[in-house]
Amino acid sequence: MKKTAAALEWALLWATFALLVLLPGWALVQAAGQPADLSAIILPLASSVAFAFLCSIVALLLGTLAAAAVRFLPAKLWPLTDLLAASGVAFPPFIHAEAYQWLGDIFFSRSQLWHSNVVIMIAGACYVSAYLPLTYFAMRISLAKVSPSVVDNLRAVGISDLAICYHCAAKPALACLPPAALLTFVLTISDPLVPALLPLPIPNAAYSIWLAVGSGVSLHQAALLALILAALSICLAIGVGLFYYAKGLVFLRQALLSESLPARPITLIHSKTAKIFTALALVILVGNSLASFIIGGGASPAGGLDVRAIATTVVLAGVGLAVAGFIALLAFFLGRRRRSVRVLDFLFLILLGTPGATLGTALSLAYMSSTPLFSAVAGTDSDWFVTVMAYVTSLSPFLYFAIRAFAASIDRTSIDLLRVMGYSRTRAFTISYLPQLRTLAFLAVVISLAMAATASAPLMWVTSPDVPLVVPLLFRLLDHGRVADAFILTFAMAILLFLLAAALYPVLRYRSVRRLP
Repeated sequence: MKKTAAALEWALLWATFALLVLLPGWALVQAAGQPADLSAIILPLASSVAFAFLCSIVALLLGTLAAAAVRFLPAKLWPLTDLLAASGVAFPPFIHAEAYQWLGDIFFSRSQLWHSNVVIMIAGACYVSAYLPLTYFAMRISLAKVSPSVVDNLRAVGISDLAICYHCAAKPALACLPPAALLTFVLTISDPLVPALLPLPIPNAAYSIWLAVGSGVSLHQAALLALILAALSICLAIGVGLFYYAKGLVFLRQALLSESLPARPITLIHSKTAKIFTALALVILVGNSLASFIIGGGASPAGGLDVRAIATTVVLAGVGLAVAGFIALLAFFLGRRRRSVRVLDFLFLILLGTPGATLGTALSLAYMSSTPLFSAVAGTDSDWFVTVMAYVTSLSPFLYFAIRAFAASIDRTSIDLLRVMGYSRTRAFTISYLPQLRTLAFLAVVISLAMAATASAPLMWVTSPDVPLVVPLLFRLLDHGRVADAFILTFAMAILLFLLAAALYPVLRYRSVRRLP
């Protein structure tokens, strides 16, 4: 009976992956099988890989230095620095691009600003400022485990400061930084919207693929370029996975969900600093709305804030989170039962390392070529279905590895002790780890909504005017010069993220901390 149930669960998991990856991937391979002009592929590929690699290195260095510098500040300032770092995640890279252009217009002319070297630096700054928090918080989590008492003991026995720095800081950082660098690379190389807004003098692979898929011209060339991008990125992801297996899965044993940080990014959302920043954002939002109303002669230039786009984004992100959570939990329990955790780890690692440009192209080509996947959902609801699929492919790897990290952090000693005291297995687990499960659920909800509000790939490849979403609407507003309306919508979505975090944390915390009677 158990073998039959396990076989059915494996069949369900592989069927889900077939719907999400295999059928769209087959459509992509079929399109890439036609002859293509390699000269038109090599230059965008080389320039995009080099650009994304440089952005990843700069974000890695700056995030590491910033996180290390925070340790030398007074502890009271740590929540403020963490909040400032987290605020960058609430805005898409192309919003950073528009902000940098707005600041540049104050001091320079647009022709000077769009000089080839300057515009490349602006584009790089967009990605660095948007994705630097990945490295920053990875390093903060790593350094949070450095105990001052351990450092004092090492100094007392004569260990040099350089050796202490290496063993207490460099080694934990080495275990946390590679995934942050990989994610920065994948997200940067997948984004088509910053090159769409800035006149880059170098060709961009994601932008070229997006234009080709949208226009229907040179689809075979775009498909081949998307496959090559995926091959390079997946090789990097597999390299990161092999690195951790060679180190004994150090990353999954970081216990990042079982230990509280000195400055917790989660609880600071509920702090006075966060409330002040939220109030300031509300003032800016209202001020922009009034300014647009006055300048427009009493007529709102965008017909008011598009609440429908925000609501649709939240609902579809919630549906995607539920589906992705089911897939991640199913894979996790299958890995525990069948000792096939490495296969599942690499399966989700490959999905995590696949650029959104490749996933979006595959989904779009599969939809256009009427594969069995989309023939089953053909009709007016197919656009909504594909949008949810785009969210699921992006969220499921994050949720899976978050669950793996939580499981690796579990200390069986406390559970065994409670079992000896007469508690049931479920009760012992609840007493020991429900607060950590609450943290995991909190992170899943906030991260999923943040990704839905900021990520452009694979969403921009499958979006439709029939499905109002925040990211496509923001791009259309900026593309039509309606900068004020775009910033109003951006701040509204950022405020929603902060308010959701502030409201969700105490709800998840309610009755979650159990005490022994």
